[in-house]
Formats: sequence, structure tokens, C-alpha cells
Amino acid sequence: ASYFCKGLKENEVNLVPQMQTSGLWADILGARNIVAHYVSSLIYNVNNNVVEGFNNVIAKYVGGKRINYSLRGSYSARCHTAVTSFNLGSTYISHLHKKMTNLSPGIITNKYICLNENKKKQ
Repeated sequence: ASYFCKGLKENEVNLVPQMQTSGLWADILGARNIVAHYVSSLIYNVNNNVVEGFNNVIAKYVGGKRINYSLRGSYSARCHTAVTSFNLGSTYISHLHKKMTNLSPGIITNKYICLNENKKKQ
């Protein structure tokens, strides 16, 4: 293909030695190494930022601007629910039910939890 370099061209100046002496070359290689280190997550568009994931869970439970937060404990209760959901994963419904009623949740709830677990594994 014609877009590959075919050697030196007339009046072309090699700037690499100047970049090496000024330190710019090391910065370029450092940036290249960072990209090369994270290439697998960049290819699959993976985000492993735990804080971002937690903020998404809070946004899910807070409900955006449609909620009246002036009600007593409304926002903090929603944040506590988000923390519980984030820490326990899809089994948080079962844990909350057991703590509140001292009984295991029903068959339907357990099936729902199993479906969520299987979706996350795929």
C-alpha cells in the first residue's frame, strides 16, 4: 500500500535526536507504555473504576430530579440502599428480607436472584 513510509524523503529532517535530548521522547514513550498497558481494557471498552460504578448505583436508587429530597431521611435512605446493593451485589434483596423478617425469601425472589447472578456471569 502507498501509505507506508518508503524511507527518507528529500529535505526531511530527523527530529528524534533533538526530542531525545530535550526529554520529549521519554514523555512520548511513557504515554505509549501507558496505552499499551491498558490496551486490553480499551479494546473491550471496559471500565474498572469502582467509584464510577458506585455512583451509577446511587443514581439508580436516587431516581434523579423527580424525587422530593426534603422528606425526612429520603436521600440518606436511598444512599444506604445503594451502598447495601453495591456491597452485597444481586443478593442484597435476600439479605434485607432475612434481616427484616427473620425468614428466607420466597421461591420467586430466589429465582430472580439466580437469574441476576447468571446474567452477571455471562
